[in-house]
Formats: sequence, C-alpha cells, structure tokens
Amino acid sequence: AVKSFSTSLSDAQKYGRLPSVVLCIQDAVSSPPEDTTLPETLHVPPQAITSYPPLAIFTNSILAALNSLRLLAPASLLQPLTSSLDATLSQAAQALLSYCRFAVEESVSKRKSYSDDEAPIDQERIVRACGKVYSRLMVPYLRRCLVDGVYNAELETFDEDSSLTDSLTQLATWTDEE
Repeated sequence: AVKSFSTSLSDAQKYGRLPSVVLCIQDAVSSPPEDTTLPETLHVPPQAITSYPPLAIFTNSILAALNSLRLLAPASLLQPLTSSLDATLSQAAQALLSYCRFAVEESVSKRKSYSDDEAPIDQERIVRACGKVYSRLMVPYLRRCLVDGVYNAELETFDEDSSLTDSLTQLATWTDEE
C-alpha cells in the first residue's frame, strides 16, 4: 500500500501534475474538505477521505489487510502490527509531505495571470487540506481500526511510534503554515 502510494506521488512530482488533478476529485477542487471528525463506527471510513483518491486507495488497501487479519488475530501480534502500521503511515506521511511541498513551490512558480472570468484553482489549499485529512483523520482512524476494530483493545495504551509522531508533526506544522 505504501509503495503504491509513494510511487503515485513521486510520479506526480516527476511529471509536474497539479494537486487539483492528483490529490482531489474534481467536485472538491473549489472547496476541498478539511473535516477531521472521527466517525463513531469503524465500519465506514470517514467521508472526507473519499475526496482524495490517493488517500482513499491507500486506506482501502490497509483496511483490506486488516479485514483479512480480523479472522485470526493472535494477541501476540498486536504490538508488532501496531509498530508496522505506524512505520507504514510514517512513510506515507513523508511521501505526502514531499509531494505537497513540491506542489506548492510549483504552483507559486507557475502562477499565470487569469482573466476576470476565470478563477485560479488554489493548489495550496488542496494540498494543505489533504495533509490535514491525512494527519488528523486518516491516521487516527486506521490506528483505531487495527487496535480497536481488530483486537478490541484500547488505543490509548498504544503510543504512536516516534517516527510516526515526527512525520505527523512535520506534516501538521507544514499544513498549518499560511
């Protein structure tokens, strides 16, 4: 999942694809959702994720693995799986942050003049919203799906891996800059 996610973002960076094409569905380009409210139930992923196809694909891949695990989940694997998920989420956060930084720099350097009838697409707003949805909604949701959904354990007893915490802090710091 993380390899596919990282490859799609690095390809988008390599070919200079804009966030409005890569990160966001067309219906959400003018107003990208930033909802970071975790759903009460784990059975349905948060709706905001569906506005960002790379995040939705990544989430579905992780959820498919968790659904397979749910059938036979040895308790002895909970800690190693939590660490593995955190490492995966950290790698994905770094890939997303790298693309987001590139996309903002590109959109600033390639700004063109628009006519009065034509409004520019706010590429920076899209990448910042996507980063917020990733760090504040998707990561907590996926961690909760593993710990609570598969193992019925308390998420609070499992601190984030330090690399995940660092990656999320970098992403959150970047998305909050204006």
